[in-house]
Amino acid sequence: MMDLCRTTQEVETVLGKTRVGNSTDFTRLSRAMHCNEKKLVAHPYTQEVLETLFYGSLQNLKSVSTPMKVAGCVLFTPLLPLVFLLYSVFPKFKMTSLLKTPVIKLMTRTISYICFLLLLAVATFSSGDQFDQGTTKEDRFRHDFRSAQGNLLTNVQICLIFWIIGFLWNECKQLYSVGMREYFWDFYNVVDSLMISLYLASYTLRFLTQWKVQHAADRFAYELTTARTLINDITSNYTEYDSLKVEIFMDPQTGYYLRGARFWWSFNDPEIVSDCLFAVANVLSFSRLTYIMPLVEFLGPLQVSLGRMFGDIIRFMMLLLLLMFAFVVGLCNLYWAYGRYMYPNGTGQPDNQISSVQAFQSIQHTFLTLFWALFGNGNADDIVVKHGGPDDPNSELFTQQESTVLVEIIGTALYGSYHAAMVIIILNMLIAMMSQSFSDIQANTDAEWKFSRARLWLISIESGYTLPVPFNLIPTPKSFYYMVQYLKRMCRKQDEDDVCDGDVDLEYKATIQNLVRRYMFKLEQEKQNVEISEVKPVISDVGKEDRQSTAYSVGRRSSKAGTSEPGDVFRRRSSSADLPTPSDKAPVLPTLTELTTPKTTPKKSSE
Repeated sequence: MMDLCRTTQEVETVLGKTRVGNSTDFTRLSRAMHCNEKKLVAHPYTQEVLETLFYGSLQNLKSVSTPMKVAGCVLFTPLLPLVFLLYSVFPKFKMTSLLKTPVIKLMTRTISYICFLLLLAVATFSSGDQFDQGTTKEDRFRHDFRSAQGNLLTNVQICLIFWIIGFLWNECKQLYSVGMREYFWDFYNVVDSLMISLYLASYTLRFLTQWKVQHAADRFAYELTTARTLINDITSNYTEYDSLKVEIFMDPQTGYYLRGARFWWSFNDPEIVSDCLFAVANVLSFSRLTYIMPLVEFLGPLQVSLGRMFGDIIRFMMLLLLLMFAFVVGLCNLYWAYGRYMYPNGTGQPDNQISSVQAFQSIQHTFLTLFWALFGNGNADDIVVKHGGPDDPNSELFTQQESTVLVEIIGTALYGSYHAAMVIIILNMLIAMMSQSFSDIQANTDAEWKFSRARLWLISIESGYTLPVPFNLIPTPKSFYYMVQYLKRMCRKQDEDDVCDGDVDLEYKATIQNLVRRYMFKLEQEKQNVEISEVKPVISDVGKEDRQSTAYSVGRRSSKAGTSEPGDVFRRRSSSADLPTPSDKAPVLPTLTELTTPKTTPKKSSE
């Protein structure tokens, strides 16, 4: 269909281009992306239309190389805050209106996200909440007691909070405009939602911890002041200080939140959980940067390959977990009875004892042992049941060395079968699947890259989202105008149907009719070309047989005459007596049936 289009208007009509206000939408192109119609999206006509809309009034940027674009972005970055503030006040100004260009919107979003990643790196490397027990008295006090002020509301953390709220506002607007089904269809939207949720949960737990610490510090204000005085007093010893510290920490509800060292905290402490969530969110944030890889030609196919392989791994994990769970249950059921027995580890201390089968003493230990065995960290000694030595107080339980022979034989068979099934077969099958996915993408590299790039372009072509994070939180006059218009529509009592643009439907029908005519004409031409190509060999074969039969009959007549040669016969047949006169009718060309039917010539009567 796209090959039959002759003008840009026809291409835009086929792609379903519509304009609602200042926005430009491609309904059929979006539907084609949902159906993975990569040939339609990667067609040169489609790419040309999208590229023209993406660059807008800055068509000269097409010829600029990628390094020059990056250098321009770096030089332009310090001026962005001022330009964004001017746009908030004067959105119709000529210089600030360039921010509505899709290529500029994508550039500003990328710069804003890179700044967010830099803030994350600064917050990670400049974290100062870990204090060792140093030599100074103040360091010891900070090691023993948690600070009420903490390091939560630093300048970097405040900037990160504004960025996260801006991301949340953008995602809420997108969810409202496209709907839940359309929103979660995009994988990167799912990643954004998960990332923002983790950051919000992390900072919520940090604020909760800070409030708990402040409450505990207010309750034990006198004790903390006394402890600080004692530790700063040169003449006093640390005995009274340590007793006062124990007295504070004895309160399990309030005094717990004053413990400074993390080794004194519980495993589910709100601040520890907050750090774990923040770490996972950081991984998702830096991984999210792969979103802009399709803009570069040599990085786009790699991003598509990465996504396809990730999907293969997710599908493959079901089979992997099923087989691993089978071996976990089998090995744990075989060794669990021996895991209860402990024997000394050789240090001479009775408290330092280890299990007889430490690798398979429980479901958790068995799963971890088999999981790390996938990566070559397995040990053949794990299947051997350890027997106690002469120093073991329960040595009489381990006198029968051959009592575990059968268990070890079955354990060896199961452990070896696990390595053969998982490491040799299953993992190599996964490698083969990923190699096949990579080969399929490389075989159609151009279409795959253009398809992913078109999706990125369409998001930038959509209206709105002009100001990046966190400047989108600044209320603008345009925002108030849109809010008033929305309230007016909500307050109307009578229902008003949306005005349907009939001209667009008529134009689409006319375009489709023209394309159908061109397609039918193209089919007719192809059919005629096929018929001609089939008839030409038949005609050539019939003509060859006709010439051979004529030459054969002439040769026979010339041999009967004796004196005449074949040339004389041809000369007699081409004499003027045989030529048609002007009064004769024009000769009728033979049909294909007549050519293929053998001719029967009547016998001449003898003179």
